[in-house]
Amino acid sequence: MKKNVSIKKKVLIVILIIILVGGIVIKSNLNHKNNPKQENVLLKEEKENKPIIKPVEKPYSLQTKTFNLNHHLKKYKNEAISIDIDYIDNNLVYGSILNTKDDSILFTTLYLFQYNIKTDEYKEFKYNKGRIFDYYIIENNIYYISEKIENDIYHWQLIKSDLSFETHQQLDSGTIKNDMNSPRILYDNKDNELYIVTIKNEENSQFSNFYKVKNERLELLETFKENHDTKKGQFIDNMLYVTLHNEKIYYIKIENYERNEIMKYNVKKKIKR
Repeated sequence: MKKNVSIKKKVLIVILIIILVGGIVIKSNLNHKNNPKQENVLLKEEKENKPIIKPVEKPYSLQTKTFNLNHHLKKYKNEAISIDIDYIDNNLVYGSILNTKDDSILFTTLYLFQYNIKTDEYKEFKYNKGRIFDYYIIENNIYYISEKIENDIYHWQLIKSDLSFETHQQLDSGTIKNDMNSPRILYDNKDNELYIVTIKNEENSQFSNFYKVKNERLELLETFKENHDTKKGQFIDNMLYVTLHNEKIYYIKIENYERNEIMKYNVKKKIKR
């Protein structure tokens, strides 16, 4: 009899425990439904407590290089000097230092200079023998146009020389009536070829010639002429506008003193349009 009573007590205790646990669960669910923001607050606090991972900052630096050409040329600032930038080839700047006092018309070329933008290396090539109007330096050689005036006529020479101007060879020469017709030296960087465009006045005729330079020899590519008296023929207008691009020489041609055309001459195919 006592045994049955003991069993009934155990069963009753188990039932009470189940009821108690169930009540706690139900109350918890009711509290969650009545406080929907509670979970969000807990999640927010959890996130705030986590360490913030910052992106790695990559260090950077701004590098500048000073253009020091003015520094190399400042020694001429108090003299009667004109300094010209003639052309730029890759990282090399080429220019002329001119005396404007001794010859007020043509000026006198005292030096040519070469300045390397990357290395800041500066070189001067002393000339002081007249005026160099156009030139191009290839390795240790220079091709240049020198000019002088006699009786209001401009006399030009195309010369190949070393950079000391001690060893030189004349390749061509001629006369023109003004310096606007001075020969042009054109270099093709793509094929490493050198070309010369010249104008020559002979009595009443004017000849325009295109040459390809092969060391000390000139290969004639194209020629045309005009007559000042009859106003017939063809001539180049303003040699300053003559340019070379993609194996083509571009120039302005005047025909019979009436028709103006922009022309291109293909130096490979020897065809003009």
